[in-house]
This record gives sequence, structure tokens and C-alpha cells, in this order.
Amino acid sequence: MVIDPERFLAEVDALESRGTLEASNLKVSTTAHVTMPYHLMIDAAEEESRGDQKIGTTKRGIGPTYADKCARSGIRMEDLL
Repeated sequence: MVIDPERFLAEVDALESRGTLEASNLKVSTTAHVTMPYHLMIDAAEEESRGDQKIGTTKRGIGPTYADKCARSGIRMEDLL
């Protein structure tokens, strides 16, 4: 799993405000890899560099985060704690 902390917290807040989530029930693995701001930039830059051959990425940094995870060079939640 990979996680973007900023998006995760925004989603939790939205669900809590609607009364559809009890945040105390949530657990995030300490080994989850973190999507960092540079992953978003890499994702966008790689997509733009494809010109007419774009793959339709969401530009949320998921691909670059998983690439770091596979390369065993990514930042995990436990690294931030």
C-alpha cells in the first residue's frame, strides 16, 4: 500500500464531517510507503514528457511511489514517526 498523508487526512475529515466514519477505528501500517510531494512532480513531468503518447495518469504520484517501493528506496510511515 502507498499513502498520501495530505489526501488521506482530507478524506478522513470529509467522512467524519458526514458522520460516516469513526477515525479511532482507522489504522495505517507503519510499513506503508508515503507519497511525497516530489512523487507528484515526477508523475506530472513524466506524463507531460510523453507528448501525444500520454497514458492518462491521475498525477497523484502513485506510480512513482510504487517505483520507489519496488526499488526499496521509498519513505515509509515509520520513517516519519
